[in-house]
Amino acid sequence: MTTLHDVKCERRIVNGEEIDKSYVVYIVWDTSNETLTEYLDSNTVCGGFILNEVMVVTSGACLKQFPYQYVIAGYNKYVPGAVGRNKKEEECMEIAKKPIIEKCYHYYPHLRLHHAWAYNDLAIARLETAYDFNNQAFTEKCSYQPTVANYKYRVLQPGTDVVVYGWGSNRYHKPENISFDINQDYLMATTTKVIALDECDQSYAHSISNDGRPRFCTDGESSLDIYGEPTGTRRANVTYTSRNRTQVYALDVLGVRRNKTIALRKSLYKTGRRHGPCQNDHGGPISTWERGEEIVVGIVTGYLVNKDMECVGPYIYSLLHYFHRFIACTQQKLNKQGAVRSDVPKPVSMYQSMTKALLVLLLARYAKCQRRIVNGEEINKSYVVYFVWDLSDKNLTEYHDTTTICGGFFITENLVITADECLKIFPTQYVIAGYNKYVPGAVGRNKEEEECLKIAKKPIIEKHYFRTSQAQLKNGWQYEELAFARLETAFDFNDQAFTEKCSYQPSVANYQFRELKPGTDVVVYGWGSNRYHRPENILFDTNQSYLMATTTKVIALDECNKNYNHAINNIHNIRFCTEGESSLDVYGQPTDTRRANTNNTHSDPVYALDVPGMPGNKTIGLRKSLYRTGRRYGPCQNDHGGPIATWENGTEIVVGIVTGYLVNNDMECVAPYIYTELTFFKKFLNTSLQKFKT
Repeated sequence: MTTLHDVKCERRIVNGEEIDKSYVVYIVWDTSNETLTEYLDSNTVCGGFILNEVMVVTSGACLKQFPYQYVIAGYNKYVPGAVGRNKKEEECMEIAKKPIIEKCYHYYPHLRLHHAWAYNDLAIARLETAYDFNNQAFTEKCSYQPTVANYKYRVLQPGTDVVVYGWGSNRYHKPENISFDINQDYLMATTTKVIALDECDQSYAHSISNDGRPRFCTDGESSLDIYGEPTGTRRANVTYTSRNRTQVYALDVLGVRRNKTIALRKSLYKTGRRHGPCQNDHGGPISTWERGEEIVVGIVTGYLVNKDMECVGPYIYSLLHYFHRFIACTQQKLNKQGAVRSDVPKPVSMYQSMTKALLVLLLARYAKCQRRIVNGEEINKSYVVYFVWDLSDKNLTEYHDTTTICGGFFITENLVITADECLKIFPTQYVIAGYNKYVPGAVGRNKEEEECLKIAKKPIIEKHYFRTSQAQLKNGWQYEELAFARLETAFDFNDQAFTEKCSYQPSVANYQFRELKPGTDVVVYGWGSNRYHRPENILFDTNQSYLMATTTKVIALDECNKNYNHAINNIHNIRFCTEGESSLDVYGQPTDTRRANTNNTHSDPVYALDVPGMPGNKTIGLRKSLYRTGRRYGPCQNDHGGPIATWENGTEIVVGIVTGYLVNNDMECVAPYIYTELTFFKKFLNTSLQKFKT
């Protein structure tokens, strides 16, 4: 496999058709600089797309190693080294060629060095001068006026039709002993379709342990042509068996470069009937169609090379969706003050300075300790809300992961219950109600979200906490884990606009004061990751896109205490714990089977560390896909404060809020899970309600 932390790992379109596309650019090296030729094939190019008049999105690997590079825009013809070979090319290059002066890379600490490309393969280049998109000379001297790409942040499902752009060979990866230029003369495009990541992982198992949700993969033929119109036929899916996969290797970059024994004819690079990128398409855009409109959703990242040096699928791409914060931040910073970073720090080992295992209690005393639902199903629930921090407050970013959220539920039109630690640290917060979709920072990313947030978003103006006695301070979080938030204005639960612009009309929760017995079936709600607790050095947003729910069952406190005795003297009766699978589904209906209990013993790698141990762990790198999978039952990061409910005579009643969970040495959120029971706070709740009403 060609791994992309080395620019010799190039990319080219397989089975392409010639096309004009005004937002697509290519990047070439300054071949007049003699020092470059020792390291780089002078015919190496990369793709990219126009972000604005002065910025281009491409691959981080394309920009890292060499200082002198040019972007070519508005010209569908490939010009080696951007040096015109005739008068027309020379005249076009005068306006189409722009030097890159600043670079900004997306960076994560990595699991292993050779996995680095799988986490940071996206970068933004700033040009010396801006393109004039209205310059008519482009149509006279080049091919077309360049334009900004219509890029969107989308998560692609298997079967989605996509189109890939580039100037590369149609079939073969060129060994370094082949000196001729194999790039295509004109911009090419090919259509293909998205496949499941599990299918993709099988083909890359020799070199990537899991290729991750920042990625998506394609293989096979699309049902649409390169203009988004239906084709007459769809090729059958390509499936990989143990027999045909023996022809596909996961080759590292050096392995491809060392192969000097293959003599290939230039004609081979101009033919081929496959569907995907190959050498020198790296960094180029991949698009899909939404209501007939083409939108850019990612960039080219990788492919496989078989024993005959053919580029074969599955093909890998980086999804823009998981870089949206990086893209927005970089645009702002480069516009104001130049490049954010021109160098990238070296990755660190996952296990360097790492403790054997971690316990995270969902105290949120450190806001980086977030909460999420494990094994969730998407659901609508009108009384459930979430809390976000005001991201426009610049003081927050020094202390707080901006993707941190908390859950909660309505008790009146302007009062919400949550965990007190969700409210204490930061003064400016919002509640989002009537919307099952998670919107980071409550800042709409499109018209639909903006319209909904006009009615779904309310600022918090007053907070009320349960107060402890001096004797209770030692384990204070156990007594303080509940609070009220009062909103600036009340929600109108009868407002029909919620069903039109959001998801549903919000409503008051049916909460009751109940003591839960072991074996009671319960349901937990939240917007979080399905499996892993994310260390603070992982920057991407791991929250779920929509409200999730999972069922589980109550266990005895004695059983719970055995697993927490390293951190908590005693989990007493203001708490209850859950573990294992429920006999009911998320709607309170019986399921066909009940999974056996999962028992954590002292031989399990689960330890009780205090909360500061978690935010201080900066050495762990995890893939985003891990936060979207998992088959356990309970809360995890960013579910803190969210409601847990049970059923009584067929009616759902809220009985508590999410408090804590364990984290094992694989950073998985595991049981037993801890909750705060409303019964203990009955007097506090009733008194507070009366106070807020008067």
